[in-house]
Amino acid sequence: MKYKFDGYNWFCVLKKGEELTSALNDFARKEKVKGAWFFAVGACDELEAGYYDLKTKDYKFKKYNQDLDILNIQGNLSWSGPPASGEPVVHLHGTFAGEDGRSFGGHVKSLKVSVTCEIFVHDWF
Repeated sequence: MKYKFDGYNWFCVLKKGEELTSALNDFARKEKVKGAWFFAVGACDELEAGYYDLKTKDYKFKKYNQDLDILNIQGNLSWSGPPASGEPVVHLHGTFAGEDGRSFGGHVKSLKVSVTCEIFVHDWF
């Protein structure tokens, strides 16, 4: 991941083959981001997304191994404990479209970039 910071916001770019969640976790650790919200657009060729089933109180995920446009990803970044000792927690929801033009979305568990993924990250601390 490459990125630039203007004092309040980061503009990040992932290239082909990078995994979004792990890249954001690494970024949060390296830059000591205490908390942020973000949105992204781009393209992916591997996606695991799903929804939270209220009856079972568990996520139901589905894997997609196809070229998809990332129409929108929104999310936030927080920590499981103090940033010095906890782990980053990335929470993502996205909307995607395939070659048929139909869109679908859900909670994003993992995503591998196929062309690019451009992310705007706003530090809220």
